[in-house]
Amino acid sequence: MLSILEKKTGAGPITRTGTPWGGKKGTRRERAFILPLFLMIAAGFACGCGGQGRRLPVPQDIIEAGIPVRDLSQSMALSAEPLAPKPFAMLDRRSVPECSGFAVSQRHPGVIWTHSDSDNPATIVAIRPDGTMIKPANAPEGYRGITVKGVRNLDWEACVVTSAGEFILGDIGNNDDKRRDLRLLVFPEPDPFKDTEVTPRIFPVRHRDQRVFKPRNNKHYDCEAMFAWGGELYFFTKRWSDTWTVLCKLEAAADTPAAGAIAGGAESRPHGGMTENGPPAPASPATPSREIAAASLLPPNARSGILTPVGAFDACGLVTDAAISPDGSRLAVLTYHNIWLFSLPAPPQPNTPDAPISGKAVCLPLRFPLEFWQAEALAFDGEDCLLVGSEQGALFRIPIPAR
Repeated sequence: MLSILEKKTGAGPITRTGTPWGGKKGTRRERAFILPLFLMIAAGFACGCGGQGRRLPVPQDIIEAGIPVRDLSQSMALSAEPLAPKPFAMLDRRSVPECSGFAVSQRHPGVIWTHSDSDNPATIVAIRPDGTMIKPANAPEGYRGITVKGVRNLDWEACVVTSAGEFILGDIGNNDDKRRDLRLLVFPEPDPFKDTEVTPRIFPVRHRDQRVFKPRNNKHYDCEAMFAWGGELYFFTKRWSDTWTVLCKLEAAADTPAAGAIAGGAESRPHGGMTENGPPAPASPATPSREIAAASLLPPNARSGILTPVGAFDACGLVTDAAISPDGSRLAVLTYHNIWLFSLPAPPQPNTPDAPISGKAVCLPLRFPLEFWQAEALAFDGEDCLLVGSEQGALFRIPIPAR
């Protein structure tokens, strides 16, 4: 693997490679994904990107929304052939049934937070880089993770932990474009060696341009990737109609709901946040520390948020997670087929909304084992290695070249 990476950049244009699903029966969610993914490949979306300057045309909705587009068709791959990583460890699927996101703790060295997605237990789990689970000393028998009290796991797809100790859990999965209750669950980062539960503040969010909330062929508002950079919170969409992704930035909503936007504790309705019938009744908000409040990634004084598009590019795959390097110099973006590496400006450029994807970009093509195809969690393990987790529980280490 290292010998391939050590080849100089310029091995060739980026191409989509690999089969996006395995041949096994899999979970309900895996089976549900096979048909749309098959249709994408049959339509030619997974047959190549770049190559003599070729690329998919910019989707009409991105053009009409005036979203800045980054053309990466001439970006070079880090290897001529896709890497075929092998898992080095397996997560305990009793605690993490469907791994869907990673966040590296900045307060607890050697701790990585993870969680599962839709309809799985409402818990977050602390693991070590080798995949072993961390349990509090007072953990009860059958402990499966830290309980996030009073909420359901509707579709938890990403998480972020800040140096100030703010933990943001993104309940932002929206496979069918029909959710009206997207939300961030926000709470102080727990101590993985002591705590067994947390109480979140519920912060509703919505996509700025979404007007239709029902299943359709052009599904544009699923989202599984979230990262913090320059004191802002960003998201990448996962579009089921093509392989483009839209970079969004969290901003305060002008049409803030009058009630229920800042809620903690039990939900008044099964789905919490904004529902089709309006906001839930308010509950007691969780109170963050002064340090967390001062450095919060949520818009000041906002009761809900807007995911505002600030850039777009063809990722040559469906984006499933993103991560910032420990030194803040690189952004990594994961798909089922590849990992993109973007050089970040230093310091961050506050007047350049699409700055996270404006720097030098290179791509590492990947071919995950068929039985572990659903790579959905990403974190830096040091500056020169990436940790990838699949929903099937496999963990991979992907070495990357120096910046």
